[in-house]
Amino acid sequence: KKQFNNPNGIGSSTSSISEASANSHFPFLCEENNSNQPQQQGNNENDDKDPVPQIPKPRRFLLARHGETNFNKEHRVQGTLDESVLTYDGIAQASKLGVKLARLQSEVNLTTTCAARTIIRCWCSPLHRCRQTFAAVSGCCAAYQCPLPQPKVHWDLREIHFCQWQGKLRRQVALEDEHNWNVFKSAPHKLTLKGEFAPVVECWERGLKNWEIIRADATNLEPKNSPESVEASLDTNFDGAVFIMCHGGIGQAMLLQALGLDIEMYGKSRRYALDNCDCIEFEWMDGENLCNRWRRIHPTETPWVSRTTKILSGELSCSR
Repeated sequence: KKQFNNPNGIGSSTSSISEASANSHFPFLCEENNSNQPQQQGNNENDDKDPVPQIPKPRRFLLARHGETNFNKEHRVQGTLDESVLTYDGIAQASKLGVKLARLQSEVNLTTTCAARTIIRCWCSPLHRCRQTFAAVSGCCAAYQCPLPQPKVHWDLREIHFCQWQGKLRRQVALEDEHNWNVFKSAPHKLTLKGEFAPVVECWERGLKNWEIIRADATNLEPKNSPESVEASLDTNFDGAVFIMCHGGIGQAMLLQALGLDIEMYGKSRRYALDNCDCIEFEWMDGENLCNRWRRIHPTETPWVSRTTKILSGELSCSR
């Protein structure tokens, strides 16, 4: 069995990939966002004035989980073990997500003057199940003339690490390690394996770093809308969307963090769980620590919910 291990033990690494199924449809956009500076005219006394501050812009982030794998179907613990592959159902799920993202990039809501959410950056976990899912998603987007940029493969988007549990059936783990399994089910953030390693805590810390890196990168990107596009002019305050392909564990951590919830909420509510190929959309203002609002866009689209709005029990629940 092969398992992903960071050769340096700590930190993160980022690289680019291209899949054979859509190798020619990934224009990579990474232009610096150089806004036009106002021309200084008149007396020299204006030279010492501070530049006019830019108004913060809302940015959209799309967070998705990979499609169903053979390990999911067998109820086997995956973690960072890189052995599982997508099932036929998983490939179908990914294709449907690709169709949804293509529509998001091409449709415009004229009643709310909301521009199509052109995806200008993609991020992906290094594990094969996420690469497979991204290839299927991007292939569908390309077929609908909405190709995705090449993804940045980011080491810290890997799944939560479950040490000796990985590769075992869940019922086997529950029998062989009953105490720790019960801790994981009742208070996940308190779980420790192999001595002092805390899987949820380590995953949570990576989630915070991921948001910091991904959001900082987004501020340097430009939308790829063509100049002649009428739709592009409907929302001049929106700079495009960032698509993130990851896993259920790290995805749930990043969702909770975007909403300002504590680690104690991890695994406590089904409304914050990500099923296979679930996709969540965030609207996040530049400079803000937390998102403004969020919603699920796939497989079922839900209304926008303010981060501070209390959601009724079961409204966004999903099976997993």
